[in-house]
Amino acid sequence: MEISSNLSMATNGTTANAATVKSAVTPTTNDAAGSTAAYASASTQPAQTDSVSLSGEAIMLSRLYGSEQAVPATPLVGMSQANVGANPVMWLTADDRSALSGMYAYAQQTGADPRYVDYVAFQLAYYRQTEGTPVSNWNDTPRYDNEGHRLTFYFSDEDAASAKAIQSNSSNTKLDQGFLNYILDPGYGQNHIMNFQFLEKYATRDATADNTNSLAAEFGTFAVKQEQLSTASKGVEFHQEEPDTINDNGVFSITAKGVKDGFVMMNGQPVQVDRTNSVQLKNGHVALNIQKPSFTKMLLTMMKNVATSRSR
Repeated sequence: MEISSNLSMATNGTTANAATVKSAVTPTTNDAAGSTAAYASASTQPAQTDSVSLSGEAIMLSRLYGSEQAVPATPLVGMSQANVGANPVMWLTADDRSALSGMYAYAQQTGADPRYVDYVAFQLAYYRQTEGTPVSNWNDTPRYDNEGHRLTFYFSDEDAASAKAIQSNSSNTKLDQGFLNYILDPGYGQNHIMNFQFLEKYATRDATADNTNSLAAEFGTFAVKQEQLSTASKGVEFHQEEPDTINDNGVFSITAKGVKDGFVMMNGQPVQVDRTNSVQLKNGHVALNIQKPSFTKMLLTMMKNVATSRSR
């Protein structure tokens, strides 16, 4: 699954494209591309340093839409041929924009790089854009490593603690509860691109405290932080049955299981013969020995046929 965004981020008139993000592919027999998430680096755009204080809404509009005029009268809903390729922010609702405006204002006040909010905005926009589209929860849908061990996905201790704090103070974020349930579930960790520690600071902030530049040391410089953690079960819960035959670049061979199942090679091709027949290989040739009925059975059959003829 690939996640991409066209979020337009602008600061002091400079625009940049948001990152394209790709999720891991779980190592199954159908998806054998690895078990770790790969993420593109964030925009190299510097954090806002103007001494002029802007409202959170003004920052949101500038970074996500470029201008107020670019905000849709009504957000897009669902995916269709008509809106393929549209900027994901076009799916954000008025409540989404209001919640993000508050976060941008908080980042400005505390000295945090606004790109931490950009990543929340990107994640929320993607959630809205794909709402209603089935997304696999890797802990509910069994995933296995190459040795057949069931995988369980989880957050690091730090992220798990932050996720719990965010959920406990979810109303303070004004973010949609469904979105928070989604992003704070480790089963959807392949889409985890936001910084939980920054979001925790925002969710647990004290409105009466002096937050001026309080996050400058920790979040003043933007850094991408993604972790995809998994553990394999001790017992093998999935085992791929041994095949009867193997095709190695056009060269066939028969496994031990295939021999038991009655497969033989004929002209370089594996063929399963009727088990009622015995098979012998002599000098590279296949000889089929048809099992004959016993003499007693033949004699009884003949006597039965004679008796039948006389009765006529």
